[in-house]
Amino acid sequence: RSSPDITSTPASWTSMYLNLQTMNRFSAVSRPGCWAYPDMLETGNFLRYQEDRANFGAWAITSSPLILSLDLRNKSMVDRVWEIITNEEAIAVNQDWAGEPGGLAVSQSPGYSGFPWLVACDAMDKAQRGWSYN
Repeated sequence: RSSPDITSTPASWTSMYLNLQTMNRFSAVSRPGCWAYPDMLETGNFLRYQEDRANFGAWAITSSPLILSLDLRNKSMVDRVWEIITNEEAIAVNQDWAGEPGGLAVSQSPGYSGFPWLVACDAMDKAQRGWSYN
């Protein structure tokens, strides 16, 4: 594991983001049987849907284990994030090992509103050819 627990109740966006940044140091050692990961998923425990979605997507890109930490007995919580945690495309990205986990592509100056993360594409898959980040 690459970081401490994500501060929760409700889950802290800042804590999750800082934990995600630890993946930059450990991505080189991540491989089948030895995954670097920044804590369990807090999807469902954030205050906003967008934060839940970003958490799940970031864990999928970094090939982190998709271990849910939400209370599955809480029907309203599960219903709120169901389309996130059952997203077949995100799960496929997580499960399709291309030799290395995805990582931070570009780090911008303070105040920039986004940090793009990328995962390697399968060069043998015609549908994935030609993608680039500029």
